[in-house]
Amino acid sequence: MSNLGAASIRPGSEVAAGNSVSGLFSFLIDPSRAARQVFQKWFWVTPWILFAVVSLISAFLIMPVFQHMLEVAPPPPGQDPGAYEASKPVILKFTTMISYLAPLTTLLLFCIQAGLMTVMTSVLSIPEVPPLAVPFATRVFPS
Repeated sequence: MSNLGAASIRPGSEVAAGNSVSGLFSFLIDPSRAARQVFQKWFWVTPWILFAVVSLISAFLIMPVFQHMLEVAPPPPGQDPGAYEASKPVILKFTTMISYLAPLTTLLLFCIQAGLMTVMTSVLSIPEVPPLAVPFATRVFPS
């Protein structure tokens, strides 16, 4: 495990956007880089943007396959074939809307989780430590 002393992480140091993107893929491999990025104010934006782009591209590519599957699928047993045919455009619109709203839903969940963490730390009276002012090991494992 790397030593994360005060000399290795300077308070107020900024991580460039390129480092943020490269750090996204080595987050689990390099703990010192993870420790530097977690305390940045907007460290979560890069993973969310990457998720949003991948999600939208995959939704765009999968939608024709889903549309074809919906067109060739037989009506469910016990349902009127005419009603099933009439419901296909609604099903397709709903699925398209849900696919394209996935990044916004994820952003909403991130915000809810951040709010819950804020409330939990306030209720439990966890003191706010200035980021990177104290070595990481001291913050995690106080002596």
